[in-house]
Amino acid sequence: MKTTEQITQWLKGQRLYDKFVANYNRGVQHKMSVSVYLKRTSPANLFTCAFVWHDTKEGNRYWFNINNNFLKWINNEKDNVQ
Repeated sequence: MKTTEQITQWLKGQRLYDKFVANYNRGVQHKMSVSVYLKRTSPANLFTCAFVWHDTKEGNRYWFNINNNFLKWINNEKDNVQ
């Protein structure tokens, strides 16, 4: 399983962290900070539960592709922390 630090680094390495945070913070229903969200949310649901994709500037297709790439990465066993 990937750590919160690894996930944050992946987002930054993909140049997605700022976009992710901006879209996450647009949602008025969130009661937790991004850092708490990253710690508490199952990695498999990280993107799907963060914000409504089609309501973003990037659009649904963009976040769909990002989510698929992220899921491939989190399921890559060689990078997992034991």
